[in-house]
Amino acid sequence: MIERDQFASLRGLLVLWIVVGHVLLNERFGGIYDAGFASHTDFGVFGNLIALRFIAVDLFFMLSGMVLTLFYHGKFSMNSKGHDIDKFYLKRLKRIYPMHLAMMAVIGIFALSGVPHPITSGNEGVIFAHWQATGIVNLLLMNGWGIMPIASWNEPSWSLSITFLIYVLFPNVLLMLKRLPAKGLVYASLIAALVIAYALQREYFPLGSQSDGAGAIIRGLVFANMGVAAGLFAVMQKLDFFKRRGAAINLAFLLLIMGWTYLYQFSLWVMHFAYAPLLLGLCAGGYRWVPEKLGQWLGSRSFGLFMSHYPALLLLRHVAAPMLAASPTPLAYLITFGTCLLAAEIAYRLFDAPFAGRRQLRAP
Repeated sequence: MIERDQFASLRGLLVLWIVVGHVLLNERFGGIYDAGFASHTDFGVFGNLIALRFIAVDLFFMLSGMVLTLFYHGKFSMNSKGHDIDKFYLKRLKRIYPMHLAMMAVIGIFALSGVPHPITSGNEGVIFAHWQATGIVNLLLMNGWGIMPIASWNEPSWSLSITFLIYVLFPNVLLMLKRLPAKGLVYASLIAALVIAYALQREYFPLGSQSDGAGAIIRGLVFANMGVAAGLFAVMQKLDFFKRRGAAINLAFLLLIMGWTYLYQFSLWVMHFAYAPLLLGLCAGGYRWVPEKLGQWLGSRSFGLFMSHYPALLLLRHVAAPMLAASPTPLAYLITFGTCLLAAEIAYRLFDAPFAGRRQLRAP
């Protein structure tokens, strides 16, 4: 069985990639997250990977489907009772909702205190012009479903609302896919079919924003279901192939992802074929990608880092943007990322560990 800490550290690294990409997302003084002192264009070739932080979001959705499958494969069957699924839903809500509610409160306090809330369109205050409606969809974890064009008080929580939808559908999806013939080729073909269908949809039937609307729902469900199929493949094959060849697989597919993103920044569908073997190779390799203690810390704080980094950057830019812009760039980085990590630690201690429990923080 794959160790939970391996999943936790990988989840932490993906979140770190997202945060780094957000901090360096746009030109100086111009972005929704940008702290005001750097741009991904300052990093040359490596800036492409920083800018394409949404690859980490896709991998995150897929990792969620895969991890849930590995840990719940034996718990859900056609004989499962309603209360078994209810317990799953309750556990999932207990895991995500306290942090979501806390960050909503933080953003609401910011709004009352006059801290600007910029969004991608550049219009400030639009979220709170209709705060009753946006508040309701945020409370219901439906803020990224396109019910309103821009609804997420805490911008990263759009993906949390998609993850919540994945949780709602997961038990039935798992049971449906488990009824397919138990052949590795079947699950591999399902992953390929999802990739191709997603590429065709993106090319010929665009469904709006990929981070706030129908496009986001399709995106999350496609990658989560790819993860479920990969998880079922892993259960059936027992990952022996990937354990023997994990390092080579990881290197090959990491090079593919890096090369493809450099040559074709916004034509990613071919690269999506690499996600399943990459995750299987990473999780079955039997080694750790960062030192054990650091991996455990990153994994346990990853949810807090993801949910709190946007409020932290809003506050930092509001109170310290001129100082950061005038500071040496290394010092500005240190202050910015230090603030995000401090916010993650506070969020973990106040809103994550007390509700989810330390063991649950290592679980899917």
